[in-house]
Amino acid sequence: MTNEKKQHDYFAIDLHGDILSDVSKRRHIQEETEVLKRLHYANLQKGQVKIQVLPIFIEYAYQPEGSLRQSILYVASLIHELDESSDIFMRIKNAEDLDKVMASDKIGLMLSFEGVEPIARDFELLAVFQDLGLHMVGLTWNWANAVAEGCVEDSNSGLTFIGRNMVKEMSRLGMMLDVSHLSVKSFWDAIEIQTGPVLASHSNAQGVYKSARNLDDDQIKALADRGGIIGLNFIPKFVGPSGTDYNKLAEHAAYIANLVGIQHVAVGADYVDYLIRAGRYGGKLQNVPTTQRIAGTSDQEDTSKFPSVSELSELYLALLRHDFSQEEAKGVMGEHALKFLKENLPKK
Repeated sequence: MTNEKKQHDYFAIDLHGDILSDVSKRRHIQEETEVLKRLHYANLQKGQVKIQVLPIFIEYAYQPEGSLRQSILYVASLIHELDESSDIFMRIKNAEDLDKVMASDKIGLMLSFEGVEPIARDFELLAVFQDLGLHMVGLTWNWANAVAEGCVEDSNSGLTFIGRNMVKEMSRLGMMLDVSHLSVKSFWDAIEIQTGPVLASHSNAQGVYKSARNLDDDQIKALADRGGIIGLNFIPKFVGPSGTDYNKLAEHAAYIANLVGIQHVAVGADYVDYLIRAGRYGGKLQNVPTTQRIAGTSDQEDTSKFPSVSELSELYLALLRHDFSQEEAKGVMGEHALKFLKENLPKK
């Protein structure tokens, strides 16, 4: 990554980080450039992040009419950022790109969907985004949409007719199904239909801390049976009552490892410190739609508990303190996710 000596002997793959939301707003609203290089690169380096997955998440205010346009702006932002910073970043569109990144000093960037609002009912558009390098798809966020119910807006209906067809199309295309944020019924519907790879990019264990966003034992076992991985989520309210306590995160890792094996544990940090400065988190949020407040999907937390990717090594040290071996800790930080991506990205 650089010629500087690394503080710890690991590389990290973060399966979920909303950096692209910050980048796109800064480029298209504030006309900034080199956002990745100026505001994110140093923190990613400090955290020893080698690959960062960038979800496309469409905020409620843009739905439904502006969803597709916003998603294209996200992709355009990434393309322009890579043009400006090609010496330090590279986009990963296939397994060949993955190998190139791992053999270089660059940080690899991958696209995903956190909700399919950009394509709504038109699941044929999955192939278009796949051509753009998007291979990981979460069907919805906390709320319900045209294809599935989320873990908060949940009437136990599961996938819709369109949602079932969308998962079938994902299976045909070989796209990765991300089950984080799905309601329980939606989870089981999707797992039953999906014949391709599955993961939970940013979820923890209900056995450690009860939350609608965390996975129960049966869900964890189902993912493991399919060769899936679970990225530990660092958002305070999904970790435990003390917030983002790295020792508590290590407990989530240990719980999952004891249940299905350490090889299924990865990192999906979901850091949002950069969104705080953009006014999305903290205090009383302005202009949060009533429907979003009723659904309980607006985030209002003590922002002092929100960590940064720059301190990702704290998880590595917590894993070692929790009696994981160095090899096991390195696996959680990045090697397990690397294996999963190598197996499931298209070859070229």
